[in-house]
Amino acid sequence: MLYVTNFGAKFDGVTDDSQAIQTAIDTADAQGEPLSFPGRTAVIRTALNLRNRTVEIYGTMKKTVLRAATVGMTMIDAESPDEIIYSPFKINGIQLDGANRADYCIRIRNRHHSELNGVFLSSARVANAWERETWVSRRYNCRVEGGPVGWQLEGSNFDSAFYGCYIAGCSDTQWLLNNNGTLLNGNNSLLFSNCGATDGSGRGVVLNGQVVANFHACYFGENLDRATVVNNGAVAIFEGGTLSFGWTPQSYLVIPAGGETLIQNGAQLNGQDYGSVNLLSYLSPAQQAAAHGTFRLDDTKAYLITGGDQIVQGDVLGYGEQRNVLVPRLGRQFTAIGNSVTLAVSNPKPNAQRVTCSTVSGGNPIIGLYAPLSRDYRVSEPFYLVLVYRASRPLQIRVDASPLGADVVLLSFPPASTSTATLIKLDAPLPPVPTGAVLDILMPNAAAGDFIEISECFLTDATAAAKGIAPVNRLSKC
Repeated sequence: MLYVTNFGAKFDGVTDDSQAIQTAIDTADAQGEPLSFPGRTAVIRTALNLRNRTVEIYGTMKKTVLRAATVGMTMIDAESPDEIIYSPFKINGIQLDGANRADYCIRIRNRHHSELNGVFLSSARVANAWERETWVSRRYNCRVEGGPVGWQLEGSNFDSAFYGCYIAGCSDTQWLLNNNGTLLNGNNSLLFSNCGATDGSGRGVVLNGQVVANFHACYFGENLDRATVVNNGAVAIFEGGTLSFGWTPQSYLVIPAGGETLIQNGAQLNGQDYGSVNLLSYLSPAQQAAAHGTFRLDDTKAYLITGGDQIVQGDVLGYGEQRNVLVPRLGRQFTAIGNSVTLAVSNPKPNAQRVTCSTVSGGNPIIGLYAPLSRDYRVSEPFYLVLVYRASRPLQIRVDASPLGADVVLLSFPPASTSTATLIKLDAPLPPVPTGAVLDILMPNAAAGDFIEISECFLTDATAAAKGIAPVNRLSKC
C-alpha cells in the first residue's frame, strides 16, 4: 500500500495538491500497488489523470474530499485514448466536490470493468459523472448531489450495473441515459438495482434513443418538480420499488415520447400532492402528432387520486391481459347513432370510428356511438373504463337499456379534446342493468360539424380492476 501523503500531498484544504496526487497515482500504477488517501480535504487545481492508469484508490467515506479550485475543470480525467477491452481501475470512499467550479467531477471513456464504490460526487456545473464506452462497469453505493445532471451515461455503456446509487437535488436530470456511443445499440443491458432519484427541480430518469435499461427495486420521483420518467425511444423496465409523481402539477409519472415503458412486478405508485390519474402520463401537442411511445402498468400497487374523469394526453397505454371485457375494444366495432341529426360515418384510422353531425333537423340533437354489453359482470363493485377518443364537445358515457334509451347509469363526462386523449375512470360502482343494455358514448347538443372519434374502448369490472384505493394494477387498454 502506498500513501499519497508520502508524495508531498498536504490535504490541508488550502494547498494545491494536484501534482503530488498525480505523482502518487503514476507511481501506484507503475508499481501495481493500491494507493491510500487520508480522511481530510485536498484542493486540486488541475485534472487528475487516470488515462490508461490501472490503479486502486482508497479513501475514508465522508472524510476524504477532493475539492475543485479551477472553473471549468474536470476533476478526474479517465478518458483513455485507446480501446482496451480489460482496462479496470477502482476508486473507493472518495468525495469529489465540484464546488460549483468544476464542469465534471469525473469523466470516463474506454475504461471497461472499472469500479466506483462509496464515491460521493457533488456540485459540478455540467454533469457530476460522465461515461462513454465503459462496458461491464460496476458502481456501488455512490451518491450524487446538486448540479444540472447527476449521472450521464453517454453511450456504449452496455452491461454496466449500478447498485444502491442515489442521486438528489439536480436541477435538470438525475439520471441521463443517451445513445451517442460508437455502437448504435451500445447502451443495452443496463441494470439499476436499489437506486434512487429524488428532490430538486429536474427530472428523474431520461432515456434517449436505443437504450435498454432495467430498474429493480428503485426509489424514484419523490419531491421532483418535473417528470419521473422521460422516454425518448428506449425500453425501460421498472420492477418493484416505488415511483412517486405529482409533487407539482408538472410532475408526471411518465412522458412516453418514444419507446416502451413498463412498470410491473409489485412496483408501488405514490401520488404526492397533485398525484392524480391524469398525471400518470403526458404528451405535448407536437409529441401527440408524432409517432410516440407507450407505457403499461402491470401488477402494481397505487396510492393516488382517482376521483372524477381523469384524462391522459395522447394514446399512450400499452396492451395488457384481457379479462372480462364488457364491450368491443376497437372503435370501428361501435355503431353510429343520432337523434334529430344526419350523420356522416368514417374510419380516419384503420381501427377508429368517427361520427360527424352533418345537419341538425330538430330539437335535442345528439350524435354518438354505442356497443352492447357482452356479458354479465360483478355488480356494485368498481368498474374500470379506458377510452381513447377525440371529440369537439364534452361527452356523456352511459349504460342504457337500449341505444339512446332509458338511462341506467352515467359513467363519465369526458371533456372535449380535438387531439387524441385517453380517459381513465376508476372505482365507481356499476349497478345491475337489464339484458340487452348498451354502452352509449354520446354528445348532447350537437351542432353541424361536431364529431366523436373513438379509437379504443376498454370496459371491465372488478375482475380486472382489483379492489383498493386505486385499482390500476393492470392499467392498459385491454
